[in-house]
Amino acid sequence: MKSICSAGPLFALLALAACNSQTQEKDTVVDMPSEEPEVFVVSSEIDQLGEGAFWYGEAKEFWWIDIEGKRLYTLDQGGAKTGYDMPSRIGTVVPDIEGKAIVAIEEGVYRFDRADQSFAPVAHPQEGME
Repeated sequence: MKSICSAGPLFALLALAACNSQTQEKDTVVDMPSEEPEVFVVSSEIDQLGEGAFWYGEAKEFWWIDIEGKRLYTLDQGGAKTGYDMPSRIGTVVPDIEGKAIVAIEEGVYRFDRADQSFAPVAHPQEGME
């Protein structure tokens, strides 16, 4: 608690500085780009319930899931889309440090190897309650 109290004066100074800088920059005109962002369709397929889209920078791939369609998708920079079937609805996906996918499906949490499409259990949310 001591560190929170000692941060009070510093926070007040930062807040005051932020307020002052906002009023000083009030008359500054910011040049905003006039071009609209480029938006394009990457697939003609329609997901049943597409979710969880993110850019996986290390692999330079765009990942997303189709919960009801029970699929994981990846799209590389060249435009190649790959779909992976899951045994049940998928709730989320994140890459691990080896580039494999950690997937949460109805049966539990698994490490999914996209190369051979194998599943290795990581955790079961209700262990012993099957």
